[in-house]
Amino acid sequence: MRRDLALEEFRLLTQEDRVWCGYAVPLYMAKLRELKQRRPMNFHLWVRTRGFREFPAPGAAPAKAAPPQRRFVQGDELKGLAVAMQIAERRELRIIRDQDLGEGVWTQLGPQADLSAMAAFAGADREAWQVVDLGTPQFAAWRDRLALWTGAEPQAERIFLEPFDPNVHGISSSNPNFRLRKSKQGFRVPAPWPPRRDGTWQVAGESE
Repeated sequence: MRRDLALEEFRLLTQEDRVWCGYAVPLYMAKLRELKQRRPMNFHLWVRTRGFREFPAPGAAPAKAAPPQRRFVQGDELKGLAVAMQIAERRELRIIRDQDLGEGVWTQLGPQADLSAMAAFAGADREAWQVVDLGTPQFAAWRDRLALWTGAEPQAERIFLEPFDPNVHGISSSNPNFRLRKSKQGFRVPAPWPPRRDGTWQVAGESE
């Protein structure tokens, strides 16, 4: 858990929501244990999306909590989520087939125009994309947006800077001709910055 991010999101809450959030944390943890979830939503995202409102407020009359509103993601937003998953986890998005609705994924988040904007890159060659390096503002912007989209904080990808040469990279490290293959950490992304929340993109020369 990123305590700094969680604290930052907590400070943005109203006083009433802070009390509610603190009251709901042990209930949330108990629910995770009951459901045996191994990869729950990152805590700062849970606070940001007001996940604590799934639980009764402090002092509220005992009642069964209303189930969170869900919606079925399809179309451009689904394509964009698949692109985001390729960037964040280098894997295909797990899509379900609903008998009535068709193919998609369930989410508790509202419509995300920025995610729909990512659909433009569905099927694109990732190897041709630019790299944002670990430690840069661009990397941080993409990391935070990917975390919001996917529900888990992504890890940087090891990106090789030269082709594999078996004569120097594929031999024993004790061989005098051995050389480590040059690489760096970052994300392969289709643009320097993620799309804005309204789905528009930064124009060259603008500051983020």
